[in-house]
Amino acid sequence: MNLDRWIAVIGLAISVISVAMAVYFYRRTDKRRIPTFVVSPARRSLVLAELANYKRFSLRYNGEEVGKNGVTAIQVYFWNSGSLEILSSHVLRPYSISISAGPILSWSVIKTSRELIHAQVVRDGDAPDILRLSFEVLEPGDGTVLDIIYDGPPDVKIEFDGACVGSSRPMILPSDPIYFSSIPKQLMLPVQIVSAWAVGLALAILIAGGSNWLAQRILGAQVVEILFRLFSAGFIAIGILAGLFLLYRRVTLRYIPPDIRPR
Repeated sequence: MNLDRWIAVIGLAISVISVAMAVYFYRRTDKRRIPTFVVSPARRSLVLAELANYKRFSLRYNGEEVGKNGVTAIQVYFWNSGSLEILSSHVLRPYSISISAGPILSWSVIKTSRELIHAQVVRDGDAPDILRLSFEVLEPGDGTVLDIIYDGPPDVKIEFDGACVGSSRPMILPSDPIYFSSIPKQLMLPVQIVSAWAVGLALAILIAGGSNWLAQRILGAQVVEILFRLFSAGFIAIGILAGLFLLYRRVTLRYIPPDIRPR
């Protein structure tokens, strides 16, 4: 590419970075309350459903037989990913966790970002499959981790509800390991993708250079030059779009706060 094209590419890259920075600073100044839930993808089967096939074995909870479909332990993360504090007086509808597979057998708060948030989880009245979560205050980044054991298989659907001033429903993130990533891992992903893109470009240049003579003999020098320009433009465009997506994802992704993130 000549100098003008390089200048255009650099200008476009600067524009992409500027857009990402604008999104980042907008999020910093956007004053909202965003109560957020995510279930850890590492669900543990404490009892397998196969236990029910053995007539000499049975598992009981408060006198009732459980474990026919297995017994599972999960960890639920709840935090304020917004930029405004959430007080208990701001809660319009209590935050709850429901598991339709079977009764919830055990529940506890195992970690909080700060003691003063006073996070508590209790059973919602007589409903055996619903838990209610309460707290005194959640500053931005404050949160808690709940350990829950329920009667059912690991792949059941878990539902969340609740509302506060400025937020009619909680944000529910999918059970994806990316939300649990540490900062070094977060920074490594863009580096790996950019490195793969650079290696691919280098290999493409080598292959194109090695087959240039043969291609010119078959297609003609002018056709080869046009194809090479189209290929170069497409490869650069893909790299820029991938970079734009990564920057946007890094800026907008709602990671679990370090204070409650698993070590």
